[in-house]
Amino acid sequence: MQEANLALFCLHRLQALLDAARGGDVEALQGALAAGADVAALCSEGHQALQLAAEGGHVQAIFVLIVAGAAVAGARGGPSPLSLAAYKGHLPAVYALLAAGAVVDCAAMRLAASSGSPGVLGTLLAAGGETVQESLRDAVHAGSARCVQLLLEAGLDGECPSSMHIAAAEGHADIVELLLAHG
Repeated sequence: MQEANLALFCLHRLQALLDAARGGDVEALQGALAAGADVAALCSEGHQALQLAAEGGHVQAIFVLIVAGAAVAGARGGPSPLSLAAYKGHLPAVYALLAAGAVVDCAAMRLAASSGSPGVLGTLLAAGGETVQESLRDAVHAGSARCVQLLLEAGLDGECPSSMHIAAAEGHADIVELLLAHG
């Protein structure tokens, strides 16, 4: 009976931590951590609290979790907190994670391009993010001429047939013009 009560208590602490991270509730987050919640525990979707805070763009929660020992890389096998923040277009969260040592990987670059957020994409490029041709297609799909321009200026090939096809098929005349100008 005591083991069942202990398991229920641990589950309650974990749920409080995850809910606070997801909602950006710093006070509740600090309370859950003070009660002994494991900062590295996973929710049912396989995400850690830092990933949930990053996805929501909750900068203060991100800082609290990092100070508490959360791994900036996130849970093994899942998207990084940086990738989640980039995909959602949360520029302040991207800055916070980069300042904490997050590594800009291909997934973060592609998700930033998919988000259509030139601020996020430009920040990741400035932080040393490598460009891959798939990022250009992702930016074209998002319909973000500014993201396409940033990627072309970073050296991607404007003559990519699939990017041109996507832009034309989706009616992005401004992007077609950009690709032609850089091709």
